[in-house]
Amino acid sequence: MNEKEQKAYAPISAKEITFQSSGKTILKMGINVAKLKAWLDEHVNEKGYVNLGISSRKEVSQYGETHTVWLDTWKPDGRSRSKIDDADVPRRVVPTAPEGKSFDDGDDLEVPF
Repeated sequence: MNEKEQKAYAPISAKEITFQSSGKTILKMGINVAKLKAWLDEHVNEKGYVNLGISSRKEVSQYGETHTVWLDTWKPDGRSRSKIDDADVPRRVVPTAPEGKSFDDGDDLEVPF
């Protein structure tokens, strides 16, 4: 998307909900089917897909919406990538034992990590 191109927002309401008991969060979405069908027909690409992005709003809306859903128009520029960006490399976390403790319980099994 270039600087002058307006972002196309999907007719989807998105609210992040945090559960008090566990602290876990979910993203709940409300969709007006008729409006979404028309919007999808308007933005479908040559392969039959509509690519979407979801991002946090700067401020919660008057209806409690915390996220926006928008049309993702990014396309690769055709250049080959000679190097992988550091951010693209998955990280593996290796657990460490608490101070004074050991993962070795004497069973001679290898820890699979």
